[in-house]
Amino acid sequence: MFKRAFYLAKTPLLALSHRTPKLPIMKTLPMMSLNTNFSQRFSSTPTNVFTEHEKEIRLLQYYSTRMPEPDEIRKVDNKDWERKGYLSLMKEYSQHLEIYEADDIPIIPGISTPATSWVRFKFPISKNTEMRDTLQRFFTGLRIGKIVEIMDYVAVTAAYKFAKQEPSQKTALMATASMNDMEIFESQIDSSKDLYLTAYACYVGKTSMEIRVDVSHSEEPKDLIAAAYSMFVSRDAQDYSKAYVLPDLSFEGENDEAKCILRQEYGKRNKQRRIEFAANSAFKVPPSSEESIELHGLFRKSMHAKKSYIPIDKTQREKLVLTHVQDKNAHGMVFGGYVMKEALELAWSVSYLNGDGTNPLYLKIDDVTFLRPIKIGSIVNFKACVAYIKGNLINVQVVADIVKNNQDSEEDEEERVFEVHVTFNVQSEIKPVIPVTYNHGMLYLEGKRRVTNLSSL
Repeated sequence: MFKRAFYLAKTPLLALSHRTPKLPIMKTLPMMSLNTNFSQRFSSTPTNVFTEHEKEIRLLQYYSTRMPEPDEIRKVDNKDWERKGYLSLMKEYSQHLEIYEADDIPIIPGISTPATSWVRFKFPISKNTEMRDTLQRFFTGLRIGKIVEIMDYVAVTAAYKFAKQEPSQKTALMATASMNDMEIFESQIDSSKDLYLTAYACYVGKTSMEIRVDVSHSEEPKDLIAAAYSMFVSRDAQDYSKAYVLPDLSFEGENDEAKCILRQEYGKRNKQRRIEFAANSAFKVPPSSEESIELHGLFRKSMHAKKSYIPIDKTQREKLVLTHVQDKNAHGMVFGGYVMKEALELAWSVSYLNGDGTNPLYLKIDDVTFLRPIKIGSIVNFKACVAYIKGNLINVQVVADIVKNNQDSEEDEEERVFEVHVTFNVQSEIKPVIPVTYNHGMLYLEGKRRVTNLSSL
């Protein structure tokens, strides 16, 4: 059985209570070899929230804008890329990775194209059992947290290539600001097939760019199992307070110029959507009259129908992580992909503990946001709780805070560095959650808005 060390959690401070709350012991997750019942529950696939037609529409949105393979590509020299710093975070895979980039790209000062950034990483896990074991989840399929971590590796490589910079040069820093709209199209990612991750620039501003990463089991354009958009900000590697100006984005010579323009427009739209969603957050703008009425109704229900709901504060779990040099990026800070992996796996654990006992499937990873860099040696406290449940959909929020030394009375005890919402799908309808504090009421509304947006795609 899993040890309880990292899963042991404490209840958040209870409103209007001066009692020291007891620490609930989290259920331990059964291992795959325990019993047949567990095997049956985890091998079953929950009924998906999307109809087949809706899934086709979601896939079409990505197929229609996916960048085709450049006319000329070449396999890179992995050792050369290690010297340049591209593989500093992938040393455990670099010996067996196959990496490709576009060939014969014209070098024009101050200008880059999507092909300049295009890169493909092949993970040959169908034959390389050692590599497969690093990605395998505890029961079946691949770990989504590890896949997202690798997606960030690949995305930042494309960002450096677009900027025509090598990480080892220490001239520019490409920092992950956010990952948005990660869609997972397969209920389980098959661990017996090779994994291809392809990244390329879609939208570029003066000091920021959007990189799309496609995950598939082959080089076929329609063999898509996941996709995401990552936003990077460029900083001066010697002085993080200064921006690094990026090359202009040009579509000259691209064999899919119409798609390039469409991806660029999507990038502009995504940027505007992020700004508007953040500006209208329930934590910044008062709830609408309908939402206020709903919260009041939930308050009344919490007084008379306690057994029909789960208080949000009862779903919270925490995990303390001490960051080490193995977790650093090329510029000495904690790598963003590592933070995402830790957050997503905690989110899955929370959804499992508050679900129906079946395997929760990732449906949408929403608005991964990095608020500030994390220094190596920091103690990071990851906190996750269920924000909203509708039927068999579970929305989980995860935040991460740097924990300060108690002797330093001049600073806040914790500093927020990361946030993400994740929506899961389980087998059957489950008991909904209910907020018991105003803060959790706002969290409930945030989760509901995301699930509503997901259901209306």
